[in-house]
Amino acid sequence: MKKIFVMAALLAGMIGTASAQGNMQIGANLGPTMGVSMKFDVNRSSGFEGVFGYNIEHHGPSFKFMYEYSVPVVDVLELYMGGGLHMGGYHLDRPHNSGDFAFGIVPTVGLSYNFDEIPLSFSFGYEPAINFTTCDTWSDVAFKVRFRF
Repeated sequence: MKKIFVMAALLAGMIGTASAQGNMQIGANLGPTMGVSMKFDVNRSSGFEGVFGYNIEHHGPSFKFMYEYSVPVVDVLELYMGGGLHMGGYHLDRPHNSGDFAFGIVPTVGLSYNFDEIPLSFSFGYEPAINFTTCDTWSDVAFKVRFRF
């Protein structure tokens, strides 16, 4: 329960900071981890992203907090790369088992498309979680649809 509280506090802090600056994106994270994606752009080329969701393959909640650096490919398309921390639970679906805990690092790389006419962005990336616990690696791809405000 304490771990869930810490994850929720990090997300709330990120939302409050981003709302004050006006450089926030929020939307859906689709893929093996289904959930919410929030991104705070520090400047044109860098930002922080938090993903909170449920990992379908490993049957448990997942939280990622990453720093991302973007490089423009063409006018509205960007290549992003970075990394951060990952934690979550897994095997919570097994009977008579309280599940296990995963903690590690998560590198990320992908492409992001930002519409000029509407405040919407799409991104597709690879985010393999390299855990320091018994569940060694979660190979995760993500398709994100986010609203910018």
